[in-house]
Amino acid sequence: MSITFYKPDGSINHVLSGDQSVIDLNKSLGGDWVNGEWDGQTHYILDGEPTLRPDNPATLDGLVINNLPVPCKIVINSTVYDYEEITVEFDFDYVGVYKVVIEAFPYLDAEFEIET
Repeated sequence: MSITFYKPDGSINHVLSGDQSVIDLNKSLGGDWVNGEWDGQTHYILDGEPTLRPDNPATLDGLVINNLPVPCKIVINSTVYDYEEITVEFDFDYVGVYKVVIEAFPYLDAEFEIET
């Protein structure tokens, strides 16, 4: 048996597997949980139900990313920036390839490589 624990925003933070007595004990301790084993990379909990995380709507056009979820985090080569606009245009200081990830839960992360 397994149960999946989740945070108030629906993000999955832990899966517990064990026999019925272990599961029942953990259920009695409270917290938010659902029956079964669910992967937080692909699912979240919406109104108590495991739900597939939606695709990120962000799209890349040259040096511009459009359709950003608001708010979101933009991760550029491991540096995180909070962002609250629907479009971002990049002006990088150096020639090279930049890995850009758009994070906005519950959306799946969108990953882009931008070459300048």
